[in-house]
Amino acid sequence: MSVQQSALLVRALIDLLGPDATLRQALALLVIAQSGEAGTDQTALATKTDGSPAAISRYLKWLGPIGLGLIETFLDPADGRLRLSRLTKAGRAAIAKLTGV
Repeated sequence: MSVQQSALLVRALIDLLGPDATLRQALALLVIAQSGEAGTDQTALATKTDGSPAAISRYLKWLGPIGLGLIETFLDPADGRLRLSRLTKAGRAAIAKLTGV
């Protein structure tokens, strides 16, 4: 990715998430997007973003229905103790706009 492409991606993320968004918050959204319909759990998200569990919890609230409405959380069908996160319809549209897909 060129510097110009990176700058355009950062600008698009700022437009989507707001000027106060952090790179880790943006990364969390992109990791969730990459997980597809299956979703990802908080532990995997924390590992992939190098974030603390408390920070990940805040990111999920901010990205979710209380905040931007880009993700939803649901119980893991295989293990009801785990909560998974995946993109909402609005989140998929936003990622498609960001990636041009």
